[in-house]
Amino acid sequence: MALAKHWLRRGEEGIARIAERAGYSSASTFSVAFTRHVGQPPTHFARTPLPPADDDASAASLPVA
Repeated sequence: MALAKHWLRRGEEGIARIAERAGYSSASTFSVAFTRHVGQPPTHFARTPLPPADDDASAASLPVA
């Protein structure tokens, strides 16, 4: 499922192709499994922006010269 999440985030392929690549017999079967595993449908997951990186948080802890 980690690869499917990666492919969805990239946004280069549709759900049917990702389902096929992940070994599912149909997009519907994949969608049900993905939703159970991740907690949201693959279409929603693909549209959800990634959280910001913690670069700012780690930089804030550096001493100021």
